[in-house]
Amino acid sequence: MKRKILWISAAALAAAAALAYTRLQAPSYAPSSNNGTSAAIEDAADDGQRDQAAAHPDPAFNQSRYANAEIPEFDIEGLTNYQDLLDQLGIDRDWDQWARERGLVVLLEPDLWQVYVAMDESELRSLAEAGDALAEFAVTQKLMLDRPLEAYDRIRLLVQEGSVEAMDMMQHQLAIIGQGLELPGAGYGWSDETVAGMERFIDESEVDLRTERMAWTLLSEVYMGQPRGSTLAQDPDLGTAPGVLPIEYGAACARARQLRDELLETWAENAVDEPSIEAPPIGFVGLSQDPDLLAACPSSELPLPDLSACQPIRLRFEGTVWDDYVCVRP
Repeated sequence: MKRKILWISAAALAAAAALAYTRLQAPSYAPSSNNGTSAAIEDAADDGQRDQAAAHPDPAFNQSRYANAEIPEFDIEGLTNYQDLLDQLGIDRDWDQWARERGLVVLLEPDLWQVYVAMDESELRSLAEAGDALAEFAVTQKLMLDRPLEAYDRIRLLVQEGSVEAMDMMQHQLAIIGQGLELPGAGYGWSDETVAGMERFIDESEVDLRTERMAWTLLSEVYMGQPRGSTLAQDPDLGTAPGVLPIEYGAACARARQLRDELLETWAENAVDEPSIEAPPIGFVGLSQDPDLLAACPSSELPLPDLSACQPIRLRFEGTVWDDYVCVRP
């Protein structure tokens, strides 16, 4: 049985599952400390800000001021979407608008996504040809294992259309290609022709798969408004792998900058607006930054969002707790 490939971060998947499959009811939204208002969050975001420049090498990030603060925890049982969470916290931001501006179609429709991935490819292709963006993603996902190079090409087109979600999808597709080259056909049923095609792709494009994966991950962090290295650290093969060298971070940063420059040119040619680089309403990762990666890839090399109006929170659903953050303003 082939395994299902999803490219959304573990924290985002947990939140999506929790929000998509619980019924809307009066939520017990009592944080373990402080209160759940935007005023409390914004006050916390302002505390110690004057000391941050000396405490951290990049002014776009405020991390050290939370070191000794108790992080508020919220139970999300009963909520059905991310806007519910923002509303309960008293944060006046529009989640749907922010997500649409970045092409986050799967995170916008987690419940419908489960329906789409269960459909057959021909049905999905018909919907995609009619302009259904979610169906386009579902078709592409179905190809990731069976037809990896076709999936790669489709993902590139999604990125060129402005989808940040596809940037994260890209690094997962590159991981699949890498696995196929290390263990040809193992568990995927690939033909010799498919493996040979991937080998030609690597040789002709001169792509270093590890650097390329790291670069796409960094680029998705930029447009998702996440701290540098926050999603990279979730991958044991990349950010937390033993023996990661600063030179690798530098190479990944340079490649991410090159990819962004190419995308800016493509987006301009096709009248596609660049997604704004700003603090998100909800972060989907912890509010922590990799200092080694930041030193190798500062905001002068690759943009960083201003996270000074953000505060870490913990979300809880049926005994599972994960770190996240919310931002009262972009």
